[in-house]
Amino acid sequence: MLSGSFRLCGGVRQGGVLSPILFILYVNDIIEDLQKQGFGCRIGTRYLACIMYADDLVLLSPSLNALQLMIDQCKMSCESLWLSLSVGPAFKHDCVKVRLGSVEVEYVDMIKYLGVHICSASKFKLS
Repeated sequence: MLSGSFRLCGGVRQGGVLSPILFILYVNDIIEDLQKQGFGCRIGTRYLACIMYADDLVLLSPSLNALQLMIDQCKMSCESLWLSLSVGPAFKHDCVKVRLGSVEVEYVDMIKYLGVHICSASKFKLS
């Protein structure tokens, strides 16, 4: 049996034992929405379009057009959850501009994520 829905005005308590579990349950819809739309990359039958660690979400796409579709989907999913998105650095290349709403995503040659340097290259490369 499910209870009725209700609105939470505060976030999960920082450092609380249940906080990570509650946060995962809350933001899981973002990943499920991406998967339902079929956006992102796959390795065989395994879905690998995004990597989430804490409140950071990395999107992996086969093209810039697919990346734009993924960003648009994430924005809609987050708005339905009353969450906001911020833009971090991305791959530097002269091509179509990618946007998060009205904010243009900045292109860079390298990004540090979870202590690993990911470099721009024609193939996946770590520094």
